[in-house]
Amino acid sequence: MALSEIQYLFTLFWLLASAEPCATFETTCSLPTSSVRYVSSPDARGTLEILWSSLFTIFACTWTIQHPNIPEQRDNRSPRGGDLHWRFGSIYESVTLAIYTIIAPEIVILVAIVELTLARENSRKLKQEFKQDGVLWTMSHSFFANMGGYIIRTSRMEDHAYHDPYHLTADNIYDLRRSGHLKKLPDVTEEELHDRSKSDSLLKAIALGQILWSIMQIIARGLQKLTISPLELSVLAYAACSIIIYALYWKKPKSVQIPSTIAWDQNMIPSVALKILEKSETTPSLVWQYLVPRNSTLRARRPAGSPVQNMGLPSLNINWTIPSVVGFTSAAIFGGIHCVGWNFDFPSRVELMTWRCASVYTAVFGLFISLWFWFFDGFLRIPTRASNNINNILDLRDWGVMSMTYLYVAARLFILVEVFRTLFYLPPDAFTSTWTSSIPHFS
Repeated sequence: MALSEIQYLFTLFWLLASAEPCATFETTCSLPTSSVRYVSSPDARGTLEILWSSLFTIFACTWTIQHPNIPEQRDNRSPRGGDLHWRFGSIYESVTLAIYTIIAPEIVILVAIVELTLARENSRKLKQEFKQDGVLWTMSHSFFANMGGYIIRTSRMEDHAYHDPYHLTADNIYDLRRSGHLKKLPDVTEEELHDRSKSDSLLKAIALGQILWSIMQIIARGLQKLTISPLELSVLAYAACSIIIYALYWKKPKSVQIPSTIAWDQNMIPSVALKILEKSETTPSLVWQYLVPRNSTLRARRPAGSPVQNMGLPSLNINWTIPSVVGFTSAAIFGGIHCVGWNFDFPSRVELMTWRCASVYTAVFGLFISLWFWFFDGFLRIPTRASNNINNILDLRDWGVMSMTYLYVAARLFILVEVFRTLFYLPPDAFTSTWTSSIPHFS
């Protein structure tokens, strides 16, 4: 993280810590003097009630929706430290995905729509061309393949330039089957895939129920003209994005840890097969592509066949029109919901204006990125071999993307801090209970 961003964060937290203490209202409620059949809910809610319900919904929107790719396997690790390192690595990936979703849920949506587009295309090709194999290939199989779910294990571990085990994608399987290096498509039933998946219908229903319930409460407060806190507005934005992600990943297996091994009749992958496999190389994480320079060591090329990175893409050979439209539309929805707080009460005029700027920028960020790429890759027609300054142009394009991305991260961090800061500066009607008037009273 850049030094300027760290200073920005410290400034925001200092403002929060140095703010004048807010007035405290201690609620009191008398208890029944005798046994009763029904006790109505209080007509007020507390600050902690708003905080914990919002945090629980944000957790449901950022943790339960995760569909990570196949992780690094435990091959050749020591029995003690190796297993511990592997487990912490899995937790680290889950936390990283949650942070990505908190800061930029529209990027997660972009990756999800690209993965869905690729899975549909892969399913269509594999089913049409290899019907004779008698393998029922579904969308779930394509998702599983693009997660790195099919691997090739070789007995020779030294002096090879590829990762062992070699993680395949759906394009790899198609190319190997078409060239004859695979005699038949991998035969794994859809029931087996669902059995490996950690997805639970009940947990999904509970998470979606909590998300929908929060949406209903916030909308009801708006209809009753009651104050909605910026934190609840942010919850509404996360809820909208999480529902979209749930829909896009409906067919994708969830949190599969162990891949399926494809038998190979040689002790190492032949060079001819490697050339075929390397034609469809997976891309690194989109976040790194937006945040680090093109020639940085952080973008160092990994061995062929390495596990597919989370937030990376198994292929870029698709029509980007629909994913781009979905990407900046979801960004517009996410930022646009925060724009509803245009005239909310904030502790200071500066924070109100910064909130407005940050909300608008997050709403148009996806459109800015799309226009930037169109200008360089479309209008300037790069990369082209005829240009003598191609590297300079590409560097300018990448630095522009990174500048816009860092500004976006700063805007999102401001919003994240501000939604919690304003929780202690809410007007009185913000604590009015939403459903009290609709609950029947029994005598």
